[in-house]
Amino acid sequence: MIRRYMEALAEARATCGRLQAPKILVPTGVCVVALTIAIALGVVFGSPTHASSQFQEDGGITKFSALLMAVASLLALATFVFSRSRPRRSAWFWILAALAFAYFAFDEVVQVHERIGGFMRNENASSGIFRNWNDIVVILYGVGAIFVCGAFLPEILRLPRFGLMIAVAGFFYVAHTAIDSVFTRSDLSVMVEESSKLFSTGFFAIAFLTSAIGIRRLHELPSAPTPDGESP
Repeated sequence: MIRRYMEALAEARATCGRLQAPKILVPTGVCVVALTIAIALGVVFGSPTHASSQFQEDGGITKFSALLMAVASLLALATFVFSRSRPRRSAWFWILAALAFAYFAFDEVVQVHERIGGFMRNENASSGIFRNWNDIVVILYGVGAIFVCGAFLPEILRLPRFGLMIAVAGFFYVAHTAIDSVFTRSDLSVMVEESSKLFSTGFFAIAFLTSAIGIRRLHELPSAPTPDGESP
């Protein structure tokens, strides 16, 4: 099993080296970062008396974050559709990602992890060193994502820049989760946390845009090996 996994990694790197990174990646990334900063600054300076409320769980920032995750879900689904003509088990990574981000968008809107945290708090369950159970649920989301990414790492590394965008998004996910879990809650900490969440979801959306473009380009390489060691 380990040998096959290592062979899949080698095949993925070889395939990635034959593909060109999407040229749209840099301008799209710049636009998403600029838009995120503009929205955050617009909220703060456009309505300073109500700025902090927009950064709360039911504020405008959360709704925009949910929209970005819905976009990521659709792009992951598109990648899966484009992958289906190539016989590889790892293509199911994309449908799993699509379902996960659809759930995360739903969670943002209806506050699923907050409701779980509230239930655990009502049960008088201790959250240990963390501020509340909401944070533990979000951390568990991240831990689960790490295991999934590890299992499907060959598929992630097969497409140029996709893994890099996932890593950047993951960095901001860790940042916003750490701020929310450890630091005393204040207007400043909430704004930094929610802004980090926007960057995270924005880069996830960029990552799956990269994968959708990259998987189409892979069809132009009919002799490219697959991560599972199968011929296309």
